[in-house]
Amino acid sequence: MKGTNRSVGVLMLIHHGSTGPLPTSAVSPPASEFCGAPSRPVRPAPAPLPTAAGEKFGVKEWTLKMESPESIFKVHFFTPNFSPAGAVGCYDTSICMCHEEFVTYHSPPLVFELSEDPSEGRPLSPDTEPRLAEVLERVEGAVTEHRRTLTPVERQLTWAKVLWKPWLQPCCGTFPFCSCEESNHTSAGAE
Repeated sequence: MKGTNRSVGVLMLIHHGSTGPLPTSAVSPPASEFCGAPSRPVRPAPAPLPTAAGEKFGVKEWTLKMESPESIFKVHFFTPNFSPAGAVGCYDTSICMCHEEFVTYHSPPLVFELSEDPSEGRPLSPDTEPRLAEVLERVEGAVTEHRRTLTPVERQLTWAKVLWKPWLQPCCGTFPFCSCEESNHTSAGAE
């Protein structure tokens, strides 16, 4: 595995029962990507990295690597509302939703320096990070540029698109009397 891997959560799950070492070239998924799962970066991402959150593609968070001194910043434009209160996950809904009343929008966005704070527990301020204004300026510019590349599409998860359409299913007979069961007959040559 080389470079940034956004599927490391699956790798961690598969690895959980094995004895081999985890690859050191992977970057673990951000906490907010899995709605409250702990985050532990193994290696900084090589470039700004947009993250999808339902219809909010590119605005949930952004990761930025800066040189001299080498740092990796993560910017959260919004975060999930954990439930119940005081929890570190969305246990009331089983998964954290990434829209409307299920999130808190941050203005200015929350910024974390991942090599110093991998758990994303201490947001930076101008007092704690002198480059904060530059980080926000670069990330907001990158997000604006990224949004220019997106093309609006029709919503894919509407009721009309997810409801079963029996006329699109295979029919072994005359509709609506479809019966596509395998027969238990043995051929004469198989005896």
